[in-house]
Formats: sequence, structure tokens, C-alpha cells
Amino acid sequence: MASPSEHYEQQAELALSERLHQCQTRLQLLKSISTRINSGLAANQIVERTLKETNKSFPRLRISYSVIDSNRVLRVLHSVGPAEAPALGGRDWPLTGVAVLEQVLAEGEVIVACDVDNDERLHPLRELLAAGATRALLVVPIPQPEQQTGLLSFAASEPHSWEAHEIATLTDMAEYLAIALREAHHERERLKIEQHLRDSQRVEAAGRLVGGIAHDFNNLLTGMMIYCGLLEVALGKEHRLQRHVHEIRSAGERGAELVAQLLASTSQQVLEPKVISINQVLMETQDMLRRLIREDIMLALRCDEDLRFTRVDPGQIQQVVLNLAINARDAMPDGGKLTVETANTHLDDAYARMNHEVQPGQYVGVFITDTGTGMAPETAAQAFEPFFTTKEIGQGTGLGLSQVYGFIKQSGGHVKIYSEIGEGTTVKLYLPRYRGEEDFADEKLETRGVPRGRGEVVLVVEDDPDVRDYTIEMVGDLGYSVVSASDGASALRLLDSHREVALLFTDVGLPGGMNGRQLAERALRRLPRLKVLYTTGYARNAIVHQGRLDPGVEVVFKPFTYSDLAAKIRQILDD
Repeated sequence: MASPSEHYEQQAELALSERLHQCQTRLQLLKSISTRINSGLAANQIVERTLKETNKSFPRLRISYSVIDSNRVLRVLHSVGPAEAPALGGRDWPLTGVAVLEQVLAEGEVIVACDVDNDERLHPLRELLAAGATRALLVVPIPQPEQQTGLLSFAASEPHSWEAHEIATLTDMAEYLAIALREAHHERERLKIEQHLRDSQRVEAAGRLVGGIAHDFNNLLTGMMIYCGLLEVALGKEHRLQRHVHEIRSAGERGAELVAQLLASTSQQVLEPKVISINQVLMETQDMLRRLIREDIMLALRCDEDLRFTRVDPGQIQQVVLNLAINARDAMPDGGKLTVETANTHLDDAYARMNHEVQPGQYVGVFITDTGTGMAPETAAQAFEPFFTTKEIGQGTGLGLSQVYGFIKQSGGHVKIYSEIGEGTTVKLYLPRYRGEEDFADEKLETRGVPRGRGEVVLVVEDDPDVRDYTIEMVGDLGYSVVSASDGASALRLLDSHREVALLFTDVGLPGGMNGRQLAERALRRLPRLKVLYTTGYARNAIVHQGRLDPGVEVVFKPFTYSDLAAKIRQILDD
């Protein structure tokens, strides 16, 4: 029989051996995870393989990765565990009363619950815990880059006293996964920027090619026109061949006009900029516009009386408006309305981050809207490329919009298309405001002192993911709680589980057969005290004319700025 001292030594040796085994297991696991992270796999593949690898060391525990999105909905993305454990992956679990849980997760605190029934922090998860037959839980929050909170968890089917090595292993896993998810997010952002760069390079390469051809073609035309002049003199006015010489000259002049269009589309034309009022140019152009469009198309001119000056070539801006009017006319074969508006506007830093060629600052806006057939997103994306046209062969050169793009870019401005199939098109031109000797306004609007939220819940509904993320960030930064949806059906489901929503902030044009106006009508039947704010890329008079909104409704027009949105939301909620 071993002596007490020998027994103590044996126990100490066993404990040390077990501790060493735990450390080796942990190191081996972390080495495996590190290999996965550096393997170039996608983030979801890394998470899935990491959980399977960890399950080998903890076969009796359920190991899960979940996210809580901005709508306070928890989704179990990956889950591995004992074969007899209920399946949880891929399901959504709306959460209620999450304030305590949110505070714990925001502080990055590890939740250690030996018995979930006695831990009030986990009450919002009680439905999920019951479905998974979970009695003990260990949770580590993982910061996410996209308005989400990630959760890495160990779960046991019986009350369980968590050991230090289990807590340490889960914490280390969370740190490694946080790195992987952050890198995946950066990779997605890098791919977005690369795509934008490729698009810009494609347009620029086409421009260089077209510009080179135009210059060479110009030289050929010059020779042709010179020899036409020599022939006219040599033949005399009454010679029977003068008619042929005249036709050659006419063809040369048409060629020269085409060269001018080509150069304009590549930002290589010679401009004569002057300090002008766009309103004055439009007033002088409206008679020409009325003759250009058909009688079944109504022209509406809406000029901002306080419009600031800009420094551009007046002849070219007139040509731009005429080009856009021709496109609008052709898009309305059965008649419609052409609306031309002007307004002072500000493009802020957030908008510039989404549109890399834009310089933040004060602009003069010219907005041309038609009620025609509209364009699909892929068509709108190519609209500014030289020779791209949706018209039949012989009905257009495809240089109109590329000429618009070239002139606006050469003038230091920005152009944006908003269009939907069957809903018409708005082309927004932004020309830099001329400052001169008078300082009209600060170049950059200050965000200090803007009216802020008091924790009210705002439901943001926007189908464009980039605009939705940008809006969520802006509204959240103003002091509001934000939930979001990409279409009307999802928004209504959220309203059913979030009765505390105070404001619906929705795009007018939404996918899925339910537009913003229809969504608002159904939402108000659920929550009669709900306030509604619309947003749209179309111009004010055009959107009201098309019947989707009544005059007097609250609208903030894209691109909206931080201070514009802050003032509008606060005004509506306080009304």
C-alpha cells in the first residue's frame, strides 16, 4: 500500500500529465486553426472546418458559430456535436428583451453558464436553448465588421462546470476566427474596389482608343476639306461638278461633328468655361427642348430660385441637356413627361467613399427625369461607354451618354443614373459650385450640433446592399437603434416582431412586387402610430408625378448627407 506522500505524488503526477495533455491538445488545435486561416479559404469554410476540428477534442459538446444581426435576429450558421443532439444550423431566432445580453456582448465578456436556467443574461436565448436541449453554455463574442455580432459557443446537455482549459480554448478560437473574418471582410472590400477600378479602366481605355482614332480621323478630314476648297476655286462657281464637291464637303462637315462628339466622350474637347447660372441656360434652351420632344411628351422645368453659380462651358452644358432630352424622348414612345430640375446640393465624405471619383463638397445639381421604359441595372452600368446603345442599328451612334460623361468629368463634376424597368430614368448631373470671391458655404459640412436620436428604433428598407450599409451606419451614428430589410416582405415580418419601431425609412423602388408606398400602407395598418420617411434617387417633381407618392409626404433624396438625414428624421419624429 502506497504511503500518503507517495499517493500525493501520484495524484500530482496525474494532474500534471492531464494538464500537459490539455495544453498539447490546445496547441495542436490552434495550430490546425492557424493553418486553416492561412489557407486562403473563404470565411464560412474556415469556421466550418474549425468547428469540426475542435469537435474531435470535445466530442460530447455542441460547438456552434452564430451571428446576431442588426435586426436582433440570431442565426446559427454552423453547428457540430453529438449525433443525438437536435439540429440547429440554418435557423433564425428572433430575440426579445436583449438589453442585458447586448451589454455583455458589447463589453466582450465571456458568458460562462453552468446552468442556463439560472442565468438571466441568457433569457433572450431560451427558445433556442430549449430547442437544442442545452443546459450549460459557454459563449465568446466575436466582433463583426458588418453590423453583426458573432458568437462562438460550447453547449452541454447537462449542467456542467466549465474547466479553465475549455474556457481558454474557446477564447483562443474566437481570437483566431475574428482575424479570419476581418480578413475576409477586407478581401470583399478589396474586390469591390478592384471591380470599380476595372470599370473605370475599361471606360478610360475605350476613351483613349476612341480619342486616338478621332485625332487621326480629324487629320484625314482636314486634308479632305482643304482639297474641297481648292477644287471649288479651281472649278469655278458654275461648273457642273460643283454639286459633287459640295456633297463631299457636307460629308466632311458631318465627319467633323462626329469627331467633336468622340473627343467630348473622352474628355478631350476644348472647353470655354464661364461663370454662369444653369437656370439661365435652361430658360434659353426650353424652346429648343419643346421642339425637340414630341407633342405627346410634357415638359416641366423646375428651377431653384437660389441656385448658385458654376463655371462650365455654356454651349456644352446646353448640348448635354439636349442629348439627355433626346434619350428621354426615345424612351417614351407612347408619350410621358420630361422633368428638368436644378438644386444646390452637397456631396459628403460618406457618398465620396461609395463613389471613388467624387470630391466631397458643394455642387450645383441638374436632374433630368423621364417616365419612360427605364433600364435594367446591367444596362445602366454600361450606359456611359462609347458606342454602347440599346437602339436599333442606324438609330443612334451610342455617343450621347458617353459625351455627357466626358463633359461632366472634364468639368470636375459627377454624373449618376437612377433607373428601374417600367419606372423611368433620372440622370443627375453635379457641377462644382463656383465660389469665386464670395464664400457661399463651408466646403465641408460639420456634423457637430446636428439633431440626434434618443434611442428610437428606425427600420431601414433598401435593396442596394452598399446603400443599406451606408444608411445603417449613418442612422446608428445619429443615436438611433437600427433594424433593416432588403424588401417589403422582410420589412413586414420585422415589424411583426419589433413593435417598438418608431420610423419606417424606405426606398420608394423596392424589388419583390411591393414598392415603398405599398409597404408603408401595410405597415401603418400594423402600427398606426408609425412615422414614414421615403428616399429615392429620382427627382422631387418626377417622383410625385409618377403617382408613387402624394404631394406633401416626407422624402429625402439620394444622395442625402449626414446633416440632411439627421434633420429630417428628427423633424418627423418630433412632429
